[in-house]
Amino acid sequence: MASTAVTLYLDERTVTSAKQFAQYSGKSLSEIVDSYLRSIDADSRQIQKLSPTVRKLIGIGRGSADSALEYKEYLRSRQ
Repeated sequence: MASTAVTLYLDERTVTSAKQFAQYSGKSLSEIVDSYLRSIDADSRQIQKLSPTVRKLIGIGRGSADSALEYKEYLRSRQ
């Protein structure tokens, strides 16, 4: 696959952090960005396959940290 050069304007701290992450991962920054952008594309194609009703429901079941704590307390009270 052919590569294309792209210029991005990012916060200096973000770039520094990303470079450190890339080095830690044993990959280049370009590989990290490419992998991330591919995952976004794959995710968007997967969501498009879902019915409109299911798409509306995505994320609706996520509770807050408080609800998780309340559930744990409920389970403890049943013991």
